[in-house]
Amino acid sequence: MGFFPFKIGLLGSVFIALNIGVCQADQLLIAPNSLTPPVIDGKGNDPAWSQVPGITTHDTVAEIPLELKAVHSGDNIYFLVRYPDSDESNSHRSWVWNQNLGTYKAGHNREDIFVFKWFLNGDDSDLTLSSPGPYTADVWYWKACRTNPEGYADDKIQRLSLEPMDHARRILSKTGETNFLIRLGDQGTPAYQSRVVVTNQGPIIPRFDLKKPTGSRADVQAKGVWTDGYWVIEFRRNLRTGHTDDLQMDIGRSYRFGVSRYEISGLDVVPESDQPKFWCGEISEIITLEFTRNGKDKAW
Repeated sequence: MGFFPFKIGLLGSVFIALNIGVCQADQLLIAPNSLTPPVIDGKGNDPAWSQVPGITTHDTVAEIPLELKAVHSGDNIYFLVRYPDSDESNSHRSWVWNQNLGTYKAGHNREDIFVFKWFLNGDDSDLTLSSPGPYTADVWYWKACRTNPEGYADDKIQRLSLEPMDHARRILSKTGETNFLIRLGDQGTPAYQSRVVVTNQGPIIPRFDLKKPTGSRADVQAKGVWTDGYWVIEFRRNLRTGHTDDLQMDIGRSYRFGVSRYEISGLDVVPESDQPKFWCGEISEIITLEFTRNGKDKAW
């Protein structure tokens, strides 16, 4: 793989207290220029990846290391992610037939997820859910069941506000103030749609119909492959998408972001789920992305 080595060591008015903090010092992820961009296939074996440095950040919720690499080529930015996972979870809330009720109910299975969370505007000192300051974030959700088959990540916006918003979740900040959290899909249609099933078609059936996303919701290509206890996921996005709900990037600037193994939702542990921490994803460390002309130059 060419990776650096490491050792593996509900909604509405509910208040959620979060105690996960951000590390004091940012890590720096360098994105060199690559004349031959990687193919987004989840294999991670392109020559572009073997020639660039990477970093390892620690996810304090999942308690695992997350490996990251980045390159830019032409008008695009590319990322390579690798992290340990004991099994492949590529189904999500499957319909389970309830014989007593004569209907389907959502199951306890949860898909694997990986999240990029970028500062879009507001207070850029803290990307956690318990941040004392307001911010808006550009969030890319790679989902093993709902987006991976079509080769995308779900592009969304997350807002943390000091003022109430319709349908927002109340969050208790680390300073003891009440903030309000909401997540909205970008303009366009997603890569999945929940199926309406009224007759018994089997004891367990897929919950979602899959399709190619459209509009700004389709900005981020992503493909993951699970092999031998690891997920490898590759991402590609235009530096400048032209959409107002996205972070627009220039190679002469730097950008701060965080990553998470689990969905960043601010909900509590769900003991009956096959991934009890599924809802509890959080940013453990702020990372700064910088671009270079080639592997030897300093950042612009």
